[in-house]
Amino acid sequence: MLDDFVQAYAETALWSSLLDGDYTIDDIDAETWERMKDDCREFCGENIGLLMAYAVAGRSVSDAAHDFWLTRNGLGAGFWDRGLPQDLSDALTEAAKAFGSFDLYDGIDGMIHS
Repeated sequence: MLDDFVQAYAETALWSSLLDGDYTIDDIDAETWERMKDDCREFCGENIGLLMAYAVAGRSVSDAAHDFWLTRNGLGAGFWDRGLPQDLSDALTEAAKAFGSFDLYDGIDGMIHS
C-alpha cells in the first residue's frame, strides 16, 4: 500500500508542479525522491486511523496520495473537497498542512529537485 501511495503522490507532484508533462518518477533526483518517500511514510504512519476512515468512505490510496500533495501545497483542491465527513476532511487537511509546502523544479542537470 505504501508503494502505491508514494507512486501516486509523486505522479501528482510532477503533474501539478511542472509545465512540461514529459517527466516521470525516474527524472526525480535521488535526494528529492528520498524526501518524498519519507514524507509519505511519515504522513501515513501518523495518520493511519484517518486514512482507514478515508478508505471506508470509498476513497482509494491514490486519492489519498493525490490529496496529500495538493493539500500540503495549498493547490485549491484536496481532502476538503471529496465529500467526506467534515471532521475527517478537517483532520486530514490539518495533518497534511503540518508538513508544509514542497516545491519541485527542473534542474540544469535535467533532474527534478526540491
